[in-house]
Amino acid sequence: MDFTLVYWDTTLKAASQSNKRSWEKHHIRRHFSSQLEQLWEVSPNLRWFDYGKQQREAYAKKYERGGVEFVPLVMEALGLVCDPEITLLRPGTPGKIVSDGGDIDNRIKVLLDALRVPQNTGEIYLKPEETNPKRIYCLMEDDKLITSIKVTTDRLLVPETGETSEACVSIHAIVRGISPETPYEFRGI
Repeated sequence: MDFTLVYWDTTLKAASQSNKRSWEKHHIRRHFSSQLEQLWEVSPNLRWFDYGKQQREAYAKKYERGGVEFVPLVMEALGLVCDPEITLLRPGTPGKIVSDGGDIDNRIKVLLDALRVPQNTGEIYLKPEETNPKRIYCLMEDDKLITSIKVTTDRLLVPETGETSEACVSIHAIVRGISPETPYEFRGI
């Protein structure tokens, strides 16, 4: 199964040792949630798997963090892995796309952390005026379920807003099954 998630905002900033970017990660996670929830509703594979929405209810209870229920799509117990192909578009001239506003590896790490279920309540940081929905849909249970990743950067061809961290991100997620007995052997879904 494969599908594409899209993000366009100014919160994709590189994390550092002193700043883990918890708010940005959770903001991005909440952004993708509605797209993933829609996928659960329209995908024939997921509708069949989640007949009567029983699976989502079970996952929501299992992955509850701080009163928020998280529903991952890719889970180790199901023998699923994910191979994201990420296209990161940013304003700027060629050659400076990676260096302006933070390096690419740390930006991608922030993005990958946002695509997984938070490990603890410390990763569910909100601003005082914000509230969490009761349920948040995530791409994966844990980013260790990524078996390969492809990242492409390019220039964002829109008028510059002055935001050095503005980004348009497209994530083509390729979800595939593996055999639990023989890791990385294709099982199909």
